[in-house]
Amino acid sequence: MRLKGAMTVLNKRAEFYGKSLDWLIDFIDQGNWESHKVIEAHDVYKREGLGLVWSGLNGVGYTTKEQSVEEYLVWRGDGFQLNLFDSLPEYNKDSFGNYSLRRSA
Repeated sequence: MRLKGAMTVLNKRAEFYGKSLDWLIDFIDQGNWESHKVIEAHDVYKREGLGLVWSGLNGVGYTTKEQSVEEYLVWRGDGFQLNLFDSLPEYNKDSFGNYSLRRSA
């Protein structure tokens, strides 16, 4: 199935429900059951229409290629390091070893 055929199937199913295409896509994404042909059309729409890839790791479905790589690293155990220390406050240490919050000037 190509994108044009997938869009036809999805638009006809949305028309059957009396809803929009966006509603149908969200409906399927939430895990609601549809026929095999509609699910196949949904997959083609996500891959070819939106340019997403299937991750399937850590509870993530369709995602961008970059996010898929990040999910794979987390799944593999390498993790994905965020810059945790960029936003931490700075502290002053006095001669007694006590810390106080450094004020920005």
